[in-house]
Amino acid sequence: MSSTIQHIQRRPTTAADEAFLQQLYSSTRAAEMALVNWDDTQKEQFLRTQFNAQTNQYWETYPQSQYDIIEADGVAVGRIWTNQSDTELRILDITIAPHHRDKGIGSHIMRDLIAIGEAAALSIRFYVWQDNEPAQRFYQRHHFRAVRQDGAYILMER
Repeated sequence: MSSTIQHIQRRPTTAADEAFLQQLYSSTRAAEMALVNWDDTQKEQFLRTQFNAQTNQYWETYPQSQYDIIEADGVAVGRIWTNQSDTELRILDITIAPHHRDKGIGSHIMRDLIAIGEAAALSIRFYVWQDNEPAQRFYQRHHFRAVRQDGAYILMER
């Protein structure tokens, strides 16, 4: 991939994306996995189980949701899972692969979501883990504010 990204887009996930999505999910848990005394097989099994549980929970809770791959210049670099209702655009998950972060991809996607929300007069809401300070700063730069804390997560809104 060149250092300057020319085109960022979303497209629906397909069965062919499963390995990428599993790897992407695992990348979000890498720091946590470094703390456990498990072998690679145990870690892989745990992460697969967690990924499947998350996927099933999102589909069960939000059956009309949209689950997309984020592509930069035709290469899969992340995922975004959203659910739009009459009153809100809920971001269930947005993840950019670690080696594709800090290239403006997340900001591009967020600007698109904000435009969708503003055009339909929807609040945009999501939860962020309380210890994920880089994500919180990212959302604050896009004018989201913390609404409340629910356990280990902060509900943010724009």
